[in-house]
Amino acid sequence: MLLPNYREGAIDIIQLKNIYPGIGQRGHVSYGGNQRWLESPVLQRCGCGVVAALDLVRYLHLYHPGCAASFFTGVENTPSLPRQVYDLCAVRMHKGYVPVLWPLGTNGLSLAAGMNRYFRRYNLPLRARWGLTHQQIWPHIEEMLRQDIPVILSIGNNFPRMWRREKAVLYQKTADESLRESCRVRAHFVTVTGIDAKWMQISSWGRLYWISRQEYEYFCRRQSNSMLCNILYITHK
Repeated sequence: MLLPNYREGAIDIIQLKNIYPGIGQRGHVSYGGNQRWLESPVLQRCGCGVVAALDLVRYLHLYHPGCAASFFTGVENTPSLPRQVYDLCAVRMHKGYVPVLWPLGTNGLSLAAGMNRYFRRYNLPLRARWGLTHQQIWPHIEEMLRQDIPVILSIGNNFPRMWRREKAVLYQKTADESLRESCRVRAHFVTVTGIDAKWMQISSWGRLYWISRQEYEYFCRRQSNSMLCNILYITHK
């Protein structure tokens, strides 16, 4: 599917103010982490929540005064990390804060609990929760991005018809600024880095994608549910 102009009729985008951190690979820096580059087979399959959590706290550590943490002691304060260093951080995040159950991964409630454990451990003035109503999701995404906080978003599994294989579409931009369907996903955590009236700009697998807000709402309403399709909402204490 090719959409003629993804910015047509859209308001100005609300997005993060700083470079989104990634992994340095063959002279290229990825857009966020990529679970497929991790050494653990379990995290390669089920580590999207671990990657989203690690990228979130890296962003806070790099750019938010008062949110630096000794979790990153010995790790260079740069938006680009070598693959091996990123892998070590991901293993540390998994073991200490984001449990993963093979082959299901993690869920939003566990992710919120893990982030709150991280915030308490490093005395960060933040708290996380999962489970907003769908009327609350869009204004709260905008609120977090205006505060320069990445937003972890879940594209849920099919529910209650869990045997189905319905998925949400991710798009990538072409040279002429159109968006072309790139892949389809479900049961997957991504990170929202920008939003406008029609689209969410996201990081997944170390790449920049877009999701149609209308298509996401349809997927959540018809193919999944609001607890499985939600955001990690972070506020200041």
